[in-house]
Amino acid sequence: MTNSAYAMVQCFLTVASLTALSALATPVQAQAVKTDVQTIEQKQEQTTEVQTTETEVQTTETEIRTTETEIRTTETEVERVEASSEVRFTQTVQVAVFEAIAQRSRVNASNLQILEVSRRSWTDSCLGLPGQGGCTQAITPGYLVSVTDGQQVWVYRTNATGTGVVFDEQATTIRMAQLRVRNTQVSFPDVPTDHWAIQYIRELAALDILEGYPDQLYRPNAPVTRAEFAAIIRRAFQVTAVRNTINFVDVEEDYWARTAINEAYEMGFLNASNSEFRPKAQLFRGDILFAIARGLNISTTDVALDVLSRYSDVTVSSSEARLLLASLTNRGMIVNYPNAEELNLNRVATRAEVAVLVYQALCSMGYVSRINSSYTAQDTTVVKDIGAEVVGEPSTTSTNKPRRQNCNQGIGNGAEGCDPGNSSPRGGSNDEGGRTPGQKP
Repeated sequence: MTNSAYAMVQCFLTVASLTALSALATPVQAQAVKTDVQTIEQKQEQTTEVQTTETEVQTTETEIRTTETEIRTTETEVERVEASSEVRFTQTVQVAVFEAIAQRSRVNASNLQILEVSRRSWTDSCLGLPGQGGCTQAITPGYLVSVTDGQQVWVYRTNATGTGVVFDEQATTIRMAQLRVRNTQVSFPDVPTDHWAIQYIRELAALDILEGYPDQLYRPNAPVTRAEFAAIIRRAFQVTAVRNTINFVDVEEDYWARTAINEAYEMGFLNASNSEFRPKAQLFRGDILFAIARGLNISTTDVALDVLSRYSDVTVSSSEARLLLASLTNRGMIVNYPNAEELNLNRVATRAEVAVLVYQALCSMGYVSRINSSYTAQDTTVVKDIGAEVVGEPSTTSTNKPRRQNCNQGIGNGAEGCDPGNSSPRGGSNDEGGRTPGQKP
């Protein structure tokens, strides 16, 4: 028996006793007894109200427990859906991409095959590409999808469910260009066939992103200068300018890389101080990595720093720099030669290393096919099991040809009198930050 119930029983007994007593009392005594009875009855009503409140509280507590159970059930369902979202990629995103390609290019969807799928965190609802009617600035999980029919290659960007599918024209153009030039790959006398970076150098040279010196040499082990790197940047990536150029006091108007320097600065890849660019200064490996991350606006959303534990020499302390290194690692954009476990951020970068780092950046954008190397970090954003046959690029026969005499393209010619900075660029870089390719004059 609860306290409130026990109190009610006592009240009933007391009232009964007082009622019987009032029948034998004088009028004055009877009035006093009546007053006592009324007081007791009021207390009885209050006790009843307390009991009702207790019952309501118990009911509310039961409802709260029920709601909490429903919330836990919902959370479990959400986790189950999230965990299975990658499994459903084949049935949702892949079908949406295949249908978009079939409609756009008038090809049979049954002939299409996935080349590669990578997870991406787009920074807006337009998936980092120009949209019609405006874009909502919000992190949008999705995929970068490369598809082939054996003859052509298409690159698409999607959201996580396949309800948003966007054709990446710039990436597709460069991917197709890579296929077309593979039977005319370029070689350099000083880059032997067993050189660790030869595949990367050949591919970029065939795309006119890299160029050697007038003496036909590439000089892979030579340090790269800021002017040379600017020329590479100009030809490899086309992104919208983020700032106006300035008149550099140490770059003459007729300097071979002047245009490239201005554009690399405008796009945010390279910085300057006191209006000095220092075109002949050498760059460290860390300079190259952070320049690429900065210029391409590499996302650090949901990046875990524990990935850096694979390196034995992480010398940076700022959280921003560490997040960028972790993001570059996850996307397979870091190349460490000769030891894959050493970043060597403070070591002068060679022309071979720059070629590989730029190629990996283009690969992360879907612009070029992947080249496997024991010196590159594994791209953990690649979806391994998509329920479909993963095939390689359409095969072509590679043949070497003499190095072209034209040195009006690429890098490394400045002091030798060539002008890569004033040649029209090719290539591009649609990054996750939503910046669009800029058409250079």
